[in-house]
Amino acid sequence: MPEIITKLSMLLGVSFTSGINLYLTVCMVGLAGKFGWGNEVGLQGFESLANWPVIIISGLLFVVEFLADKLPAVDHVWNAVHSFVRPVAAAAIGVMVVSDDPATGAAGWIMAGLGAALVATTTNAAKVGSRVMVAASPEPFSDILLSLAGDGVVLVLAGLAIAYPVPTAIVCTILLAIILYLLPLFWRAMAFAVRVAWQAAVALFVRDSVHHALNDMEPEDADALAKIKLAHKKAQLVLPANVKGLRGAGWLRRGKLIFIDGHAVFVYRKWMRRRIVQVPVAEVAHARLKRRIFSNLLWMQTPRGAMSFLTTRRTDRRTDHALELLGHAPPPQADGPATNASPPLPSPQAG
Repeated sequence: MPEIITKLSMLLGVSFTSGINLYLTVCMVGLAGKFGWGNEVGLQGFESLANWPVIIISGLLFVVEFLADKLPAVDHVWNAVHSFVRPVAAAAIGVMVVSDDPATGAAGWIMAGLGAALVATTTNAAKVGSRVMVAASPEPFSDILLSLAGDGVVLVLAGLAIAYPVPTAIVCTILLAIILYLLPLFWRAMAFAVRVAWQAAVALFVRDSVHHALNDMEPEDADALAKIKLAHKKAQLVLPANVKGLRGAGWLRRGKLIFIDGHAVFVYRKWMRRRIVQVPVAEVAHARLKRRIFSNLLWMQTPRGAMSFLTTRRTDRRTDHALELLGHAPPPQADGPATNASPPLPSPQAG
C-alpha cells in the first residue's frame, strides 16, 4: 500500500479525534512516536509530537480538560473556546504531516490543513451540539456520562488510528457521514449555546422588561394564532425558547412560547412553514423550573407528553411568569449567579 495512503489515513483518524479531545490525541500520538508503538509508516510526519515537552504539556492540558469538561458551566466555556482551538490545531497537524514530502508542495499543504480542519470542525460540532442537547435534561449526570463517553471514543479511535490507520480511516469516514446527516440538529444546539452566551453578556447591561415580554410577537406569529382563532386575544406573555420533547419538532427547535387566553401555544418554523402546538393551561399536570448558570429549563407534563423549554438567563422574569401562569410559583434564584431582585411581571388586562 502506498505510504501516502497510510499517512493520510492516520491524519484522518487523528483529525477526527482532535475535534473531540485535542490534548488526549496529541499526547497519545506523541507517546506512540516516542516509544515506537503502532504503525511506523502512519507515524511518519508526526515526529514533532514525539518529544517530551509536547507530551508533558498535552498530558497536563488533558488532565485540565478532563476535569473542566465535567463541571457545569465550565464545560460550556471550555468547549466554546476550544471550538476555535481544535480545528486550528488539526490544520497545523495536517500541514506538519505532509510538509516532510517535497512532492506535495504548497497546494498539498493547504489541502491537508483544510481537510484536517474540516474534519475536526465536524466532530467538534457533534461534541458541542450533543453536550448542549444533553444539558436540556433535568438530571445532572447525563452530561458527565457523555463527557466520559467522548473521552472513551477518543482513547479507542486514536489508539486504533495509531495501530491500524487505514481500517480506522474507513470507520471514521462512516462516522463522519452520520455526523453530517445529524449536522442540522447539532447546528441548532450550537446556535442556542451562542445565543445563551450573547444574552448573558447583554443581561449585564440591559434588563428584561415588560415591554420586551409583551411585544415580541411578529406578524407571522399573529397569523399563526389566527389559525386557532386566538389572534383577537391579547397575549399575556411571549417567551422565546428552544423546545425538547415535542414530537415532530426536532430537538431544540427554536420558537416562541405564547400564553394567551388560557392556552400555552408554541409557535415555531420548520421546512419554511409556521407550526403551532396548542396546550390548554388547565391540562398541564405538572410544571417546574430548574435554573442553570447560563440558562433556564422549564419543564411541563402535558397530554402530548413531557416538554422541556430552554430559555436564556436574560429572560428570567419571563420564565418565572410563565411558571406562575402554569399555576406554580417560581423557585428562588439559588443555582445561578447573583442577580438584582425584580418584581414579577404583571399580567396585562385583556384588550
